[in-house]
Amino acid sequence: MDDVVVAFSDQPRSGWAAAREYGDRCRMHHRAGTRRNRLHLAAVAGLVLLSACTGGNAVEPTTPTPGTEVDSSTSPSEVVTASIEGEVQAAYQRYLDSTVAAMESGEPTMIGGARGQALAAAQARVASLTSQGRIAKGEFRPAIQSLDIVDDVADLRDCYAADITEHDRDTDEQLADRGGTRFSASVRLEREDDGWTVVEFNQGEFCVPEDIAAVVEARHLAFWVAVNAAGRPPDPDHPDLADTAAGEQLAGLQDRLAQFRDEGYEVRDESVSHPQAVQVSDGDTVAMVRDCRDLDPEGGVYDTETGELVQGGAHPGQRDLWETRLELIDGVWKVVDADLIEEDSECEPATP
Repeated sequence: MDDVVVAFSDQPRSGWAAAREYGDRCRMHHRAGTRRNRLHLAAVAGLVLLSACTGGNAVEPTTPTPGTEVDSSTSPSEVVTASIEGEVQAAYQRYLDSTVAAMESGEPTMIGGARGQALAAAQARVASLTSQGRIAKGEFRPAIQSLDIVDDVADLRDCYAADITEHDRDTDEQLADRGGTRFSASVRLEREDDGWTVVEFNQGEFCVPEDIAAVVEARHLAFWVAVNAAGRPPDPDHPDLADTAAGEQLAGLQDRLAQFRDEGYEVRDESVSHPQAVQVSDGDTVAMVRDCRDLDPEGGVYDTETGELVQGGAHPGQRDLWETRLELIDGVWKVVDADLIEEDSECEPATP
């Protein structure tokens, strides 16, 4: 291990950002030049993800399960609406399933329930793979976020997961894994004599289903609350740390807090977070969150005994852009990595 001394920057900092800089200056040991350790040190110092598919109301399938009775309080019109919604969703699922089947077989004629632009978009997927000598295996998993039906036209907004792997067509060697990353999609279906048909499919950017986004963003906020609570006074064994962080991220936080405790310092930080979940992958077990934080001008590293400010000094109105990665561990989302993307950023907080 090498001792690394990081000189103070002219960049104004606050709270945990100042703590990171001060701790680095105090010869924190780490593997020189490795990004992983920089993230861990930054975590205690200020760390503690585009287009989003997080607006509107999620629509759960409402088609009555065969063999179950409809609640007597349900009106006939509600039953009809639920039935139509179920038909639309089933038609959309058939389109996704047949697209994957065509991608695996290399036969675009297998794409069913589509015409026009939607059919062309699916055929383009198959053609792209074919031109590379590849096939794809797996599935597209929808997470319909909204569904509007007017007469014979249905518009839905999806945040679907690409749970597919790409393989060499001849050897079956796996060449790529899309990792279940979710993408937004705007889809239109039209009702024809033989049922609903997908006529438009427009893929957008990364997205996060609304229910997952709500939980992940709340856990990101809980992480900051835990770190701030553990920083004044420094308590590396604060129980909320292990509840909100894991792995090397947690170990880095605990090491930094122990250092401040031993040296007689504490961290004060009332910065305000504005988290936005921007990406989810790996079967909805890994998520990225971006946070345009309003910094606390009074935040920084303080001498615990005298109350003197040792390091700090963000200017009023300053914002920093952070990014954290969370993983679903034993059913609980925890921060496992964090990074300061841009200091004194021109970022704008995400609109609720």
